[in-house]
Amino acid sequence: MAEGFSPAFVAAYLSFLYLSGYWKERAGGASGSMKKITRTQIQAEPVPVPSPDIQFRIAIGIVRNMEGIAALASSLNSRLGAIGALPATLLRRAFNGEV
Repeated sequence: MAEGFSPAFVAAYLSFLYLSGYWKERAGGASGSMKKITRTQIQAEPVPVPSPDIQFRIAIGIVRNMEGIAALASSLNSRLGAIGALPATLLRRAFNGEV
């Protein structure tokens, strides 16, 4: 790893490229369902190098956001499980405004 690069920042940058569709546009392969990005493509990708302080702040912000997302997903899964456990007649009555 080149000096001045935070691994967490580089991972976040490459993930951003994936989520924004950048890699999808550059993927190759014979099968439409099995497109791939090569190691050479990733290694050749220029990565902006902000100051270490900015890299750290970005990486910490992403970690905090991911923690919040994980907590929200857990809460929603718990609520969904509770709803699934309710008897069908109670749900029908609730949606009809009878409860």
